[in-house]
Amino acid sequence: MNFEEIYQRRVDMIYRLCHMYLKNPDDAQDATQSTFEKLLVRKEPFESLEHEKAWLIVCASNLCKNMLKHWYRSKRTDVEEMTLFAAKETPQDETLALLYQLDDESRRLVYLVYYEGYKMTEIAEMDGVNESTLRSRLARARQQLKLVLEEDEE
Repeated sequence: MNFEEIYQRRVDMIYRLCHMYLKNPDDAQDATQSTFEKLLVRKEPFESLEHEKAWLIVCASNLCKNMLKHWYRSKRTDVEEMTLFAAKETPQDETLALLYQLDDESRRLVYLVYYEGYKMTEIAEMDGVNESTLRSRLARARQQLKLVLEEDEE
């Protein structure tokens, strides 16, 4: 596989994932670009398309987490202000937009299961977490999402 093919196949998915974490389109574009820069320097070939997808998701997730931890980001803007800004930039898909009201861990898990079609065993392997732990987290995330949906109906 060459870089251009992988990029065309995965760029939208990686951008959406980064946007889920960072809640800012500019930062999401930066993280997406950094993810594909890491792909450029990767020497080993992927075993399969699923391996490629998993590697890109883990790479993008780690980059986003690092961006969120960075001291400059934490000092430059107020969290509430960022939430207000992110609300203006949510995607058009109503259900996907509701995910922005969940915590980062729940949002990522729901996104990977329901939008990207990953199985719990695959996510557990990617994250190095016990599968039963992920099932519990997904149950809590569903409950959070249910509460968000009920609030929207009121």
